[in-house]
Amino acid sequence: MKVMNEYENKAEEFLDKVGAKMEVDYCGYMKHFHDDKEKRNVWDVTFTRGNRLMTVRFGQSINDSIDKRSSWGPTIKKNPPTAYDVLSCLTKDDPGDIDEFTSEYGYTEGEVSEAIKTYNAVCKEYSDVRRVFGDVMDELREIQ
Repeated sequence: MKVMNEYENKAEEFLDKVGAKMEVDYCGYMKHFHDDKEKRNVWDVTFTRGNRLMTVRFGQSINDSIDKRSSWGPTIKKNPPTAYDVLSCLTKDDPGDIDEFTSEYGYTEGEVSEAIKTYNAVCKEYSDVRRVFGDVMDELREIQ
C-alpha cells in the first residue's frame, strides 16, 4: 500500500467530501505536449460527481514515467497519477479573453495558431471544471 503525503491526502479528502470519483485509463507512453522532446506516460482521467463528468488527458512527469535505475536501461513505469497530481494541474481560474491569455503566457505574433489552439483547450477545461466542481471551486483552488 502506498503511503500518501499531506498533499495527496488533501486531494483525496476533497474528492471524498464533494462526492467525486476519479478513474484513470492508460493511453500509452508517448509525447503529450506539442513541444515534448521525450515521451511520458499519458492517462485519460475521468472525474464523476453525481450525474456530471469530465475527462482530461494527463501527461505524467517524465521522472514519474521512466525508471532510470534499471541495469538493463530505462524502463517504463505505469504508476497512475494521484488525485493530487491531476487536481493541482486543472484550470481553476477563468483564462479571460484571447488577448489576456496571450499576454499572460508570453505568446508572440508568430505563435498565434498555437496560442489559439492552447487557449481553446484551456477554455474547454475551465468550462468542464466549473461544470463538475463549480460550487466548490474555492476548495478546489486550495489544492495546488
